[in-house]
Amino acid sequence: MAIVDITTTHGAVATGDRARLATELAALTYEAEGFAGSAVAPAVCWTFFNEGDPGAISTGAGLPAAALYYIQVTVLADAIDKSRKQKLGEAITSTLLAYEAQPVTPDDRNRVWVRFIDVVDGDLVVGGQSTSLIGLKALVAAQG
Repeated sequence: MAIVDITTTHGAVATGDRARLATELAALTYEAEGFAGSAVAPAVCWTFFNEGDPGAISTGAGLPAAALYYIQVTVLADAIDKSRKQKLGEAITSTLLAYEAQPVTPDDRNRVWVRFIDVVDGDLVVGGQSTSLIGLKALVAAQG
């Protein structure tokens, strides 16, 4: 159970590519959680695109020359350890930049920031029910 929240400027990801990118980032995330091959995991991993106009996202140095990406990956606490977070952050960065229609340089990778948020058991309520990692694992085990 994860949320991948992407904030960037409008048009950084082509509208037609959003669904494919959302599917790819979700798959990377639930695989990192240990749910690869699960039938239920894709449905409980949501992706949000938050796009601002080109002037809405800037740095202390002013408006950037290329799109910036801020991705928050929210998961249940202990679903992804630090090593897998590092690997997932790298995979998200590479996947996201592959959608740009230009060669990627090492400096481009610095335009992608990935932040992980761990939600402790009980701090996420879905369908009126408090969630837990144990409950999610049971759901995946029961439904595949």
